[in-house]
Amino acid sequence: LLYGPGRLTFLSMDEKPYRFNAAGGDKVWARRGQRSVRCMEKRVALLERWTGITGVYSQQYGESYSELKWVPKWSALFKATDGSRTHLTAPNDSVQILFAEHGSVTAETWLEYLDFTLPVVVNPENAIVVITDWYAPHLDQEALDLTLERTLSPTVLLGGGTTGQG
Repeated sequence: LLYGPGRLTFLSMDEKPYRFNAAGGDKVWARRGQRSVRCMEKRVALLERWTGITGVYSQQYGESYSELKWVPKWSALFKATDGSRTHLTAPNDSVQILFAEHGSVTAETWLEYLDFTLPVVVNPENAIVVITDWYAPHLDQEALDLTLERTLSPTVLLGGGTTGQG
């Protein structure tokens, strides 16, 4: 009843933390055959965290709303105060690079992502229902207002969405 051409379009959005390690694998500083280990690497200290923010539509978006097909957009959020020393650039227009002091999504970075990824719906028949979880930045009043303004959704948002990212 809800899915398919001429029906509601859902947009499930969420973020997922990733870690990359340029220092190699787990190492233990001990002699072979020793019964106890006195010095081990603190693995978490070697990992650098970044957050991928993605959105997945329930159906192909774009045919009835504009002449262009919808291109999936996603954001990469890195831990940095402002990114001025990172020299990172997006590979193309479908990728957004964001920075946050602690590397986690904040209300401010969530707003930047929404502004980047949400299409502007002009006809209420083409409204998009956004699905997210109940993470605090998703519930920020400015984020909710922007979402409703852009998508013309009949509801603020539905909880418990998934983006298909494992």
